[in-house]
Amino acid sequence: MRIIEADLNKLKEKINLMGILTQDAIEQVVKALVERNTELSENVITADDKIDVLENEIDKLATDVMVLRQPAAGDLRFTITCLHTAGIIERVADHAVNIAKHIRVINNEPPLKPYVDLPKMGTITREMFRDSLQALITGDVNLARLTIRRDDQVDDLFHLIYDELLEVMQKDPTTVKRGSELLFVIKHLERMADYATNICEMVIYMMEGKVIKHTQEAF
Repeated sequence: MRIIEADLNKLKEKINLMGILTQDAIEQVVKALVERNTELSENVITADDKIDVLENEIDKLATDVMVLRQPAAGDLRFTITCLHTAGIIERVADHAVNIAKHIRVINNEPPLKPYVDLPKMGTITREMFRDSLQALITGDVNLARLTIRRDDQVDDLFHLIYDELLEVMQKDPTTVKRGSELLFVIKHLERMADYATNICEMVIYMMEGKVIKHTQEAF
């Protein structure tokens, strides 16, 4: 095996591991919210250090590949995409940490309402994130395009939950504190889905050389 192939495989492994840890974080904060399990949400905050370490390792490895291995065009595009993706994954993990911090407040208050659409929003967001990384690792542009299309589902759920929360808070001012915290939660989930879309857009550029950001070409 060529040295550069070994390095690229290491990049894939680290991106994959970073992604798995972040997927777990998304799943755990949604579960912590639904089950009112503050201890579980605190675990997400603690585990974030591992994701930060992986981001630094990927940054170094990707930089070494570009500087020392003189990769060909395809390998260079993959390396640059991994470099950018590591930063995006870290931001997604930070959103999970922020949700965990909101859960501290939410779980100290009486339940506002049964969670129905919010867990669904969390599941779709986590699946989008998972599929975006799978598309990157395998170079699957079809999966990337399918994942981008799912962002509309997350946006629809965001607006549905947003409107429901506003209605509850308008009817009962004592719910404003809890409702506001939940508004932050759904905004963090919506941003995570946007980041998954960004990764997919980079995959399409990596494989096809097409810039589809701010266009309808993915559809």
